Amino acid sequence: MLEVASELRSVVVHDAGAVCVRHCEVDLPTGVSGPVRVRVTGFPLTAYGYSLRARVVSGATSGADAVADGPGADPGVRVTDVRPAAQAVAVDDADLPQVLLDLEAARERQRLLRKRQERLDAQAQEFASLRAVMPTPRRGDPPRRA
Repeated sequence: MLEVASELRSVVVHDAGAVCVRHCEVDLPTGVSGPVRVRVTGFPLTAYGYSLRARVVSGATSGADAVADGPGADPGVRVTDVRPAAQAVAVDDADLPQVLLDLEAARERQRLLRKRQERLDAQAQEFASLRAVMPTPRRGDPPRRA
């Protein structure tokens, strides 16, 4: 199986979601007959399987590159399946102390952020409870303009 990294090329944000275009280049092995599996990496863990789309933009022809959908393109180069896959990487025992320190730092940051959120929520409630109070007119002052 070939494994290639993808890079984010563009993002278009809509009212409900966004369209992210990623790009990767794959050099297919020569002399292989039949399908070749390619794993494209770099997708976020939050990518939904039903929202993934893939297409071949260019494929090999007789010595030159051409759009795979265009005339003269190799009809055998196509995408047949797209699905997300998450991978877990085992940590070496030598790296474990650093991983534990990183985990503890992340938990401390999370705790501080939760405290900040609680403080901001309390301030927002306090501001929401404030009401405007009109000043009492002084004796002899003309009536206020509307």
